[in-house]
This record gives sequence, structure tokens and C-alpha cells, in this order.
Amino acid sequence: MKKYLCFLIILLSLELSASTYIKPYLQQSLPNSQIIMWEDDSSRSLKLYYHETNSDQVYELRGNKISNHSRSKSLYRVVLKDLKPGGNYTYYFDEFIERFNFKAMDTNNSSFTFLVMSDAQRGHKVTTKNIRESVLKYNFDEEQNALHPLRFVLFAGDLVQSGKDHYRWKKEFFDPLAPLISKVPVYPAIGNHEENNKLYFNYFDLPQNGEDEHWYSFIQGNIAFIALDTNKKYRIDKQLLWLEEQLIMFANDSRIDFVVTQFHHPHKSELWNRGETNYSGEIEMRLKKFSSKTNKPSIYFCGHTHGYSRGHSNNSNHTMVIVGSIGGPVDDWGDYRQKDYQEYFKSLAQFGWVKVEVTDGDNPQMYIRRYSFGDDRYQFDMGVVDEFTLKKYNLIPEKPELLSLKVKERSLFQYLIQLEISDFADIDMDQHLMTQIKVINSKNESIVFSINSENWYYGVDLMKGVDLEAPIIDVSNLTSDKYIMKVRFRDSSLAWSEWSNSLFIIR
Repeated sequence: MKKYLCFLIILLSLELSASTYIKPYLQQSLPNSQIIMWEDDSSRSLKLYYHETNSDQVYELRGNKISNHSRSKSLYRVVLKDLKPGGNYTYYFDEFIERFNFKAMDTNNSSFTFLVMSDAQRGHKVTTKNIRESVLKYNFDEEQNALHPLRFVLFAGDLVQSGKDHYRWKKEFFDPLAPLISKVPVYPAIGNHEENNKLYFNYFDLPQNGEDEHWYSFIQGNIAFIALDTNKKYRIDKQLLWLEEQLIMFANDSRIDFVVTQFHHPHKSELWNRGETNYSGEIEMRLKKFSSKTNKPSIYFCGHTHGYSRGHSNNSNHTMVIVGSIGGPVDDWGDYRQKDYQEYFKSLAQFGWVKVEVTDGDNPQMYIRRYSFGDDRYQFDMGVVDEFTLKKYNLIPEKPELLSLKVKERSLFQYLIQLEISDFADIDMDQHLMTQIKVINSKNESIVFSINSENWYYGVDLMKGVDLEAPIIDVSNLTSDKYIMKVRFRDSSLAWSEWSNSLFIIR
């Protein structure tokens, strides 16, 4: 009995001696190497052991101290080299304590998955539940093997409440996300709550092709990824010029089918108007121009607002997504000044995260799903609450036929016209996303009405019951004795049909 107790004490002492302040987490993945970092006592430098999961050949590396975060804590880094592409690896500090696993980048597999999150600050309890009860559930099996070829996580800012507070990094970010970022790398974009503090730049080893990790880019498969800094000090022309250079490069790169950008502040935010940033509108404008010119779809993910919003540019294959929040308190309806924007289809005052599945080959696509996790009152796994697909090659909907125009209501203040349009038809089976109506008066003045298939705002779908093939429009503000109209359809993968025939109606 005494020998057994001694053995337990030895095991416990080994576990305590090898435990780290911040558990190991992954940074950049390269085809044959993997960066691993952790924070530990400054007085020691642990050896990290690793091997292919089904191999008995074990390698060891001693951590390199790269910065001191306090009198007693230091940050360590190792680079695992000569990895087998797509190989499964196990790593640990001591054979008696927790082991971690990751899959080396598989350059032979062009299809992969990545996750997007933001705004963990002040919400470590919710973030912890969200990661364990939702993120892990939908991305890993019971043995913690990835259900899909999951490569990395994007994190669009506000990782902690205050970037200068050392303890918050462990409490609000690294501990809650540990089960995930020990398996896949995390690529953040800096938010306002990081306060431009050195701890942020110490903790992350990011591509060095931009401005000191404030902005950077990298390529995975057929996608170019761009991270930007939209904080006040960095809303500068230098960053926009760098972005333009990157977009020119990706426009001319035949390997690139999509551009994905992440930054913290939204251009428009239905849930929190005060969080909007004009500089992000400058970024959005450049991404729209890129997609219009190249026919390569673009999408940006941002945070700052603690809720989900999804919008699409009317005139470009460009999508805007506010992905917050993974744990920070929700910006609920009625809490702030809010506004319903026409180009946004769905806004939800909920916790959550986004999953993107990427396919390459003859028909490159990005399949995007939003998973929600309740609100400030109740946190629970809600599953998929929104989904859509972006395609590099998208067959346009069939040209609609405008069948008839009918006066629905005529008064001093309103002149409502109902249109009858042929049925929506799409060869590659996309859904009907939008109907646009162009109205031209006798003075050759025109206006375009855009009617969305859905508009989730303040908890309800404001478009419920609206028929996209029999819409009603009010032309009272476009005074005339005669109106000429034509229509076009947009499919759910953002392709527009040709404009229909024209009909006229006399007032």
C-alpha cells in the first residue's frame, strides 16, 4: 500500500512539475513544420516531446525563451520540423500528464475547413462553454479527431478585455480556447481591447509580410487570407496601399479563387451603430472593386459588435459578416441605437461562431455556416442558424420575364404598383436571394428597388410573406405620368440574371 501511495505521489509531483501556466498552443502551420508556444515559469525550460501518433520514435526539443511577461513567467517557442504532410502528431511535456494532438498541413489535400470567431473579452465562462459544448462538438469526434480537415482558426479581435493585463490572457483567451488551439493554429486580427500592447505581439507568431503583425497575409489552398488593423492609430493610407498591392497580387495569381479578410471594426452594424467605422468602409470598397474586376468572390469577417450579421454587396460578389461574439456579453436589441440596412439579410443578437468548408478543383466553393449559442440569459447549443455558399463559377439565373404591372393602391400619398414576374429558375439549383426592379419615369430619372428574400431584424423576419415574383413597390417619390420598369433576379450564390423585358404603366 505504501509503495502504491508513493507511486501516486511521484506521478502527482511529475504532473505538477510539468504543468504550464498557459498550455501549449499552435501558431503558423507550414507544409513541413509547426510552431508551438506556451507560457511557463521563467526558472525552467521544459522539453517538448513529439512523435507521429502511431509511431514509437519520439523526438524532443527544449523550449526557447522568447520573452518575459513577469518576474516569474516567460513565453517559450519551439518549431517542429520535417513533419510528414497530413501526418497525425502527438506532443507533450511529460509522459504522465496531458497529451495534445495536431495534424500537419496536408499540401496534397486542397479541401479544408477553417473557423472564425471574435470578442472573447469579459466572457470567459461563456467562451469556455461555447468551445466545449458547440465548437468541439461540431468539429471533432469523441477521440478528438477532426471531423473535417480543419486547418486553423481566425479570430477577429478583442481576445481579452484589456491587453495590458497579463492575467486576462490566460483567463479570458488561452484557457477557454485551449482544447481547440492546442490542435489547430489561431490567426488573430488585433482589436481595440488589445490596446496595442506588447503582450499581443509576444503571444502570436504571425506572418511577417505586412507591418509588424498589425497586418499580414497568407495563402492556404485556393484562398488568400488578409488580416488588417482597424484601430484608430492604424486607420492610415499606408495600410490601404498595402491592401491594394496584395489584391493586385492575388488578382494575378491563378491559384487564388477567393479572398478572405478579417479585421475588428465593422463598416455597418445593425445591432450597434456606434461601433461602425468609416475606415472599414474604405476596405470594403476595395474588396468590392477587386471582386467586380476579377470575378473572384471576397468576404470579410469582423467583430466589435457582439452579435451576428450577414450582408451582401448589391453590385459585387462581396459578402460582409460580423461574427461576434464567442463569449463577450451580447449587444441585444434595444440596448443601443440600431438601424436596418438594406444590404444585410440577417442580424442575430446571439453568441456564436462560423465554420467555412472550402473545396477546390473544377468547382471551387466556400460553404459558410453560423452556429449560435444562445444569449446573455440562456446559453445553449442552437446548431446552424444561417448558411450560404460562395462559388468561383456560378451559373446565372435564367432571365426573368416581366408579365404585367397593376396599380395596387392610388392615393394622394401612395402609388403602389404590383408586378407579376415569371418563376425564378437557376440551372445550378441556387435559391432566389433577391429581386431588383428598375423604375424610369418620363424625365428619364430612375430608381432601383432591391427586395431581399429575408430580413431578420429585431428578432423577426421582416420579409415574411413577401413574394419575390409578385412584389409591390411604392413609386410615390418618383413623380411622373408614365413609368417604365424591368426586373432581374439574384441567386443565393450572388449571381445576377440579365435584366428582363420592359413594361410601362401610365399613372
